[in-house]
Amino acid sequence: MLRASSDLLATPDLSVVDYINTVFPDQASLQYLPKVTSRVQFRLRELEAQINSTSREHLSAAKKAISELFTKIAEIKAKAAESEAMVQSICADIKILDTAKCNLSKTISLLHRLRMMVKGVDQLERARERGDFAEVAQLLKAVTSLSSDFESYGHIAKIREMQQNIAAIRGELKGQMLADFEDLGARINEGNRPAYAARTAVVAALGDSVVSSLVDAFVGAMVGTYEAEFGREGGPNWSLESSDARFTWLVKAMRSFDDTYAGVFPDSWRVAEKVAIGFCEMTCEHLRSILEGQQDNLNVPEFLRVVQSTLDVEMKLAAKFKVERVAAAPGRAVTGDGSLSSMLSVEEPEVGGLSESEALKLKYKRYRASRHEAEEPAGGSSSSGAPAVSYEDNALFKGIISRSFEPYMNHYIAVEDKNLAEMMERFVAQNAWYPEDEHSNILTSATDLVFYFRKSLMRCSSISKGQALFDLYKTFRKYLVRYTELLVEQLPKGKVIGEARSYDGIKVRLSPTLVINITNIIHTAVYVQQQIEALQETLARKIARVFSDHIDFGAETREYTALIGKAVLVLVIGTLTVVRSQALEPMTKLGWGAWTGMTENPPHLVALGAALADDVPQFRDLLPDVYFRRYCDKLVVLLVQAFRDTVLLLGRIADEGSDQLLLDSQTLRALLLELPNLAAEPRPIPRGFVRVVNKELDKLDAVLKVLKTPPEAMVDMYTASVPSGNASQLRKIFEAKGLKKSQINAYMALYTGPPGDVDAPDDDLPSEDDPAGTSAAASESSSRTARLGRKLLGRFGREKGKE
Repeated sequence: MLRASSDLLATPDLSVVDYINTVFPDQASLQYLPKVTSRVQFRLRELEAQINSTSREHLSAAKKAISELFTKIAEIKAKAAESEAMVQSICADIKILDTAKCNLSKTISLLHRLRMMVKGVDQLERARERGDFAEVAQLLKAVTSLSSDFESYGHIAKIREMQQNIAAIRGELKGQMLADFEDLGARINEGNRPAYAARTAVVAALGDSVVSSLVDAFVGAMVGTYEAEFGREGGPNWSLESSDARFTWLVKAMRSFDDTYAGVFPDSWRVAEKVAIGFCEMTCEHLRSILEGQQDNLNVPEFLRVVQSTLDVEMKLAAKFKVERVAAAPGRAVTGDGSLSSMLSVEEPEVGGLSESEALKLKYKRYRASRHEAEEPAGGSSSSGAPAVSYEDNALFKGIISRSFEPYMNHYIAVEDKNLAEMMERFVAQNAWYPEDEHSNILTSATDLVFYFRKSLMRCSSISKGQALFDLYKTFRKYLVRYTELLVEQLPKGKVIGEARSYDGIKVRLSPTLVINITNIIHTAVYVQQQIEALQETLARKIARVFSDHIDFGAETREYTALIGKAVLVLVIGTLTVVRSQALEPMTKLGWGAWTGMTENPPHLVALGAALADDVPQFRDLLPDVYFRRYCDKLVVLLVQAFRDTVLLLGRIADEGSDQLLLDSQTLRALLLELPNLAAEPRPIPRGFVRVVNKELDKLDAVLKVLKTPPEAMVDMYTASVPSGNASQLRKIFEAKGLKKSQINAYMALYTGPPGDVDAPDDDLPSEDDPAGTSAAASESSSRTARLGRKLLGRFGREKGKE
């Protein structure tokens, strides 16, 4: 049994329970428990001894292997050190050889360059002696380049001597070139022009400082003749009137330059431009001195003429001497087709037979076209894919002369004020209240005024961006308001309409021509408002920062908004006049005191619907959408007020007549809800318009319900239903009720409301749709009445067709 238990302990999948059951199969076998325990303990001690012995052997073997590994690593490290030392030795030898090679190559190259420099200096001296300046220019560039390689070898006597020799040659050439170019105009001719072109190549080889000295001397000589002729204070040309002679001198000088010095000076030197700059700067100083001496008795018309001609010259110079906009070589310029003298000519193409504004527009179009042709690249992009070079006007010439006028610009502003005042008078005298052609709805007077504003702004901003430009802004404001006043005067009964609070007694008969004129005024006002916004942006951008925050045309914009409101009101009153004559006035003759029965189509509403159908649709095509909506809103307010006032003028109204009026109110609501869609494809009615109709008809319903109320309850009913009512209106309701005067006085004694006239029309009308917050009941009611309105309008149209 013990043998068997030992075998079980040696199995890899030992189960302790199975082992115990095998060793002790029954209770009697427990007597062997001490022996089994002893046997197991002995076996454990044997196993521990075996494990310890095996571990010591493995540990000893591992230590031995590690020792051998360290020995091998040491051997490898020693060999690597030997290899590194060998490589360093080899590299040191290579480095020495490489340095020797570099030094030898540099020495050979320097010797070669030195030989070339010596030979070049010798050739340069011989070429200079022969006067072959084309070869001198090439050799001088080469010698100068070679000499720069020996700057660090100046301690060597031979090289120092060579450099001193080159410097002496350069100095002699500089002196010779400057001497040769003195009084160049008297020396140069067709035969020696190539020789002078070769000399300019020598000057370019001498360096930028010599080029600047030569150009400054040449420009000074040319401008000096101008100074001698025009710069003597008190001389014959010392006046504003000599400005044309000054500019003529520039034209002649440029023509002489084009003819005499063509091909002499390189384009990159920009000699012609510098001559023009010198002329402009000297002219600016002359004009400043002249104006200082004449400021007490300045000839203003002549001053303004000189200002304009000066601005023209500056613009042409800026366009002539263009500069590259992007990716340009420094200092490169482009010249247009034709000579500079033709570009500076003060003569303009013939524009005879045209008005001043049309002539200016034509000139500007020609100028823009010439600008476009000048800026168009000759061949587009290069074959290498590089972008085409574009050019822009040279900003250096903008204001270069005209800045001398800025202290005296108050005279200019005064003349602009006078010109605008005369323009307003001319508008009135010429009756300039019609569009330019039948396809336009903008008055010619408005386009002329805006064009003049733009021209004046461009002219003034070219000279001043300070106080003068701000004064011009104030002048613009003044005449924008004046123009609205002139437009208001073109409206029928403009003053009465503008001041009235009740429109009951105002009538306007609108002929087709008058309707067109009024709608043209509305379109013109919208156009001017848009131009005011653009004008404000331009002024704020151009004017000095100290003034920019004060540029605001808000008040003027509101003036034009008020003008549009007055014009729309005239159209509304015109429609209302037709409705009164065709429907409301006949309504007063229908015998309401004996009215019997009820009908959905009473004659007065049939006539009212026909009048609206005839008059309203024309305004949908003639007015902008937003102002047609304003027209409809205002028409609803005034029409309902007129209907209510008519009801109160009917005299005594029978009970059935009161019921008929309540039914008329619902029919009228349906008619008015379809007002925006008359003679047009049905479209959704704006919620804001529905609100206006419901608001006004609710007021009418309140008055009609009071009329239906028993006399003893009318005061309380009126106070509750018509919060904005007054004693005058309540008395009229009592009269329509048919009460005696003594009864009316007794009831009126109970009323505590205001005693005023009938309430004025509500001017606080919505111009946009209400938010989606309208009640469901109001929406459903509006839909029903709108369907009824369409039905009635169709019936009105059929009856009109039968007539």
